[in-house]
Amino acid sequence: MGKKFWANIILCVFIGVVASAVLAKIPSALTPKGLLVTDPEPSAEAAPLMDKVILADYNLAENPGQMVNSEFIVKNTSDKEVRNIDILCDFYDGAEKFLDREEWLLSGSVPAGKTMRHASVSRRFVNTGSKDMKCRIVDFEVASVPFFKLHRVEGGHHGGAEATGHEAAGHGHGQH
Repeated sequence: MGKKFWANIILCVFIGVVASAVLAKIPSALTPKGLLVTDPEPSAEAAPLMDKVILADYNLAENPGQMVNSEFIVKNTSDKEVRNIDILCDFYDGAEKFLDREEWLLSGSVPAGKTMRHASVSRRFVNTGSKDMKCRIVDFEVASVPFFKLHRVEGGHHGGAEATGHEAAGHGHGQH
């Protein structure tokens, strides 16, 4: 019984303790929606506005070839523009048993006090045994003022000045 034997015993005891700790936590990690599945939390900037950005209506339909038509209507009653809205849909069978979960990202923005309709067709798998679904907004970004804004000037390249040939020097033509 040398050092190798005792090292193996200590290693086996350590692995046994870790394995029993993991096995003890599995029942609490197994939720009705799967292993370690939790409901997403909104970001810090979205949390105060969650009750003002509402999923007013939605419709999902599956076409042949796993193509899913989705239509979401989002109503923004807040005083801030929002964008990149995450929608989470849970699918249930006829007995209200959870089957599946899918997430959609609505790109684009919804101005303050406005309603937006977002329709898309995407290739994805939706559980065909589902009879009911519940969709909700889980997160979004509050649109901020752009870092820079392009200023377009009437008259094209020279800002409206009439070119006589010499004003255009250095712009690829008219150089003598």
